[in-house]
Amino acid sequence: QEAKKVLDLSDKRILLTVSRLVKWKHVERSIDALPDVVRDFPNTVLIVVGAGPEKDKLKQLVHELKLEQYIRFVGAVPHEEISKYYAAAEIFLSFYDLSNVGNPLLEAMISGNCIVTLNNGDTKNFIHNGHDGILLEYEDLAKIPQTVKDLLADEKRIKQLGSNAMNFAKEYFWTWKERMDAELQSVEMLLR
Repeated sequence: QEAKKVLDLSDKRILLTVSRLVKWKHVERSIDALPDVVRDFPNTVLIVVGAGPEKDKLKQLVHELKLEQYIRFVGAVPHEEISKYYAAAEIFLSFYDLSNVGNPLLEAMISGNCIVTLNNGDTKNFIHNGHDGILLEYEDLAKIPQTVKDLLADEKRIKQLGSNAMNFAKEYFWTWKERMDAELQSVEMLLR
């Protein structure tokens, strides 16, 4: 709630996507889902964090769909400020053509966000469908709006999926110190 206040979105249901705005990351898939979502949940806002060459095309799509009041493009955000966006969000969306495992998805898990993403690459090794997120197949892309609406209608499920994602991250993700220690140990072994 505090993060929502800081972002002046206290009364909104927040969806979040974080990525470089490039074609293969398909941010338009999240935007295309929004008309159906806001029809049933008009207090929903999609926050798009990131910059890149697709920004103008994405803004044009928002204009064509008449979604200006439902989407906020915030551009690139310094790493020390990104946590407030994850904290404010209820659902994290990621629909890359390639594996969706990257820093944004991992940060969403650590933040306890409910995640909706595509089952591709190594994504299924991090998100277990129905347990700590929702995995959609490519042929299920048309189900994005209904999947999001089903989640928005069930806050308890959003919280459970997010909590499970956070627990997975706590159990399996290294801290920066653990990672650096492991890398130093590997380098030291090579130097022997």
